[in-house]
Amino acid sequence: MINILIAFTAMILLIIFKKIPYIGGNMRVGLVLSGIIILISFGVYNPMMWLEAFLTGLDRFMWIIVFTFIILVFAEYQIRLDIINKVMRMLKAIFGTNSRPLLIATFIALTIFGALVGSTNACTMVVSIFVAKTLYDQGLKIEEVGATLVMGAALGSLCPPVSFSFNTASAALGTDLMPILNYGYVIAPIGAVICCIYVVTCFGKDRGLAAAGEGEKREKVGDIAKEIGFTGIPTLLLVVIIILNNGFGIDLIGKTVGSALKPLIGNIRIVNSLTNTMVLTFTVICIFCVIFYSVCRKDSKTIYKAAFDRALPNMSIFVCASFMVGAIIVSGGMDAITAWASALNGHALRWGGAVAMCMMGMFTGSNGTAITTVAPFFGPALLAQGLNITKIGAAIGVLASAGQGMPPADTNTFVVVGMLTALLGIKNINPLKIMLKSWPMWAYLFCVGMLLLYI
Repeated sequence: MINILIAFTAMILLIIFKKIPYIGGNMRVGLVLSGIIILISFGVYNPMMWLEAFLTGLDRFMWIIVFTFIILVFAEYQIRLDIINKVMRMLKAIFGTNSRPLLIATFIALTIFGALVGSTNACTMVVSIFVAKTLYDQGLKIEEVGATLVMGAALGSLCPPVSFSFNTASAALGTDLMPILNYGYVIAPIGAVICCIYVVTCFGKDRGLAAAGEGEKREKVGDIAKEIGFTGIPTLLLVVIIILNNGFGIDLIGKTVGSALKPLIGNIRIVNSLTNTMVLTFTVICIFCVIFYSVCRKDSKTIYKAAFDRALPNMSIFVCASFMVGAIIVSGGMDAITAWASALNGHALRWGGAVAMCMMGMFTGSNGTAITTVAPFFGPALLAQGLNITKIGAAIGVLASAGQGMPPADTNTFVVVGMLTALLGIKNINPLKIMLKSWPMWAYLFCVGMLLLYI
């Protein structure tokens, strides 16, 4: 086990200390270096075994690599169909333009869009374009605007149907996604309600605002619904498919498209990732968009390039993580982790792993990265303690998301600060204040994650 701990420590240090020449702060180099250390320390020198390690890990991660690209293509289509803007207008029509109702509308929009996109950064970047100025004009302090965006996007990205965090946890542990995803339908909405109450109570005070939009004619919900009309069908179709699959066990895509593909590629290593239910579901929805909406067909090269450019950082991390995870499997590291965990105090393992998961989520700004780096060590160790793998997967996904917002160095908060500076022209925004004001979100998720490790 000491071999794996050395590799893990080397990776963490390389990621944290960005001043190391050339490779400091480089997550990809850290993952590959960790895999190399594991293979060498376990006496695996054969280059063919190193290739086998990479292919073994890639076989586990390929579906999430493909999924990362597909959901961003879907997000690009939703932007072009102007769904998020229409949803925001509908919420404002329902709640009005005063600060408290607008905060509720914003939080709902963040949760919905985060649930459909699955990426905290993508959700923050898109929604902030529509709401940041309006919230600031309503009299909210800039740090309150930032905290609202950070909390809503983090909880939205955890919420099914996409739930990038739970998807990555499933891939890292090599277990079925759907039982883990079911936890998300409870955890994320409860967190969203708690944080929404906090935001409305603490940020939405009456400060004698000259409400933005005062005097404007209030739109009718029915008119906006008619405007959404046909463009809302892909999102509605996606929700129906996901609900049927998770709520009623009716796998429409798996029993149709999946059944047709599995005899052809089901036994082909790595390629069989294309038969994954989530990959197929979003692929089918994207094809539907291309067939029925000219705006999705127009300039398709730009759409795919934009999606690929946004997906590439995460996809490359998953490719590098494949090598590290494969190295653990091929070298016999799993057995070493199991033996070590069997002799370790259960409380120390739970708390130590949870803190490591949160720290990686904070420093990298990606719950997916936190999971792919820590879960290969943390998951098998918890399994050896006799914990249920579904609860482990849910806990890992939640704890990784908890790191997104934690002080003192949350990367997602820095992204929000950059967006607010660009959109509003405000300089010297204090990111630490935003992190501290986001405390209900990360405190709730950390508590839930620990609870899952103990029940």
